[in-house]
Amino acid sequence: MDVRGVVSEDRRRALFGYSLTGSSASYPPGPLTFPGLDPDTLYTVRPAVPEEGHPGNGQSPLAWLQSALDGVPLRLSGRVLAQAGLQAPVLLPEQTLLIEFHAAD
Repeated sequence: MDVRGVVSEDRRRALFGYSLTGSSASYPPGPLTFPGLDPDTLYTVRPAVPEEGHPGNGQSPLAWLQSALDGVPLRLSGRVLAQAGLQAPVLLPEQTLLIEFHAAD
């Protein structure tokens, strides 16, 4: 599993990529955590996928991912995202999921 990201200088936006570089040794994969976000800021979290696309390996998506795809925003603090994170979806090897974070106004 590989997680990389970039956080804006003001920490109001971020983009992280989660990829599987090979078959996972555990099922389901563990949580994804996102360092660098402002712990006291509330972020709207959503996958960055084409409208016709759907991340994953064909299995039912996780609740947080499905609600975001359905237009229901997930909002979590930077502290929660850095410490507890989000459950990683199951991807096929060499797939990538981009996740966007925007400070909720």
